[in-house]
Amino acid sequence: MSSGIRFFTGCLMHMNEIGTIVPSSKYVGRKMAKNLESRMETIVELGGGTGVITKELLNKMNSNQRLLCFEINKEFCKTLIENWDGRLEVINDDAINMPSYLNGERPGLIVSTLPLAIMTNQKHNLLRMIKENLSERGKFVQLQYFRFDGKIYCDYFSHVLRRRVLFNLPPAFVYTCYN
Repeated sequence: MSSGIRFFTGCLMHMNEIGTIVPSSKYVGRKMAKNLESRMETIVELGGGTGVITKELLNKMNSNQRLLCFEINKEFCKTLIENWDGRLEVINDDAINMPSYLNGERPGLIVSTLPLAIMTNQKHNLLRMIKENLSERGKFVQLQYFRFDGKIYCDYFSHVLRRRVLFNLPPAFVYTCYN
């Protein structure tokens, strides 16, 4: 099954986990991956989907960096595992459980495509967990598909930038949050 068909099928079955009916564009992936720096040893992706952003992160990573990719959908995990190299570890678990996989490490970059705008109960717990586990000079990068109340990020991070990505369906917003 192609990754596009797998994504659409997964979306129909789990819309509350995915939050969109089409995968992100490579332009969104590139915008998110621009935050990657060579000093960052561990990178975390929350919501790997079918790998559009994963691919852009791996393209920018050096051989000493590793990417932990959390994806709750088993079918999407299969797609991620099929296509990538040894720097990628795919974890089929809820993003909130990220700390138990870090072994005390604090990632320099956490990117997320989780649908925070439609999360109600878990949103604050998730942002708090990200803040607590991000390295001192780390960045948290969040994708949103519609204008979300970005002020929530200011409750957790010292500085927040919002960028729009028009070459995506629908157009997207990328929030970069500095620890």
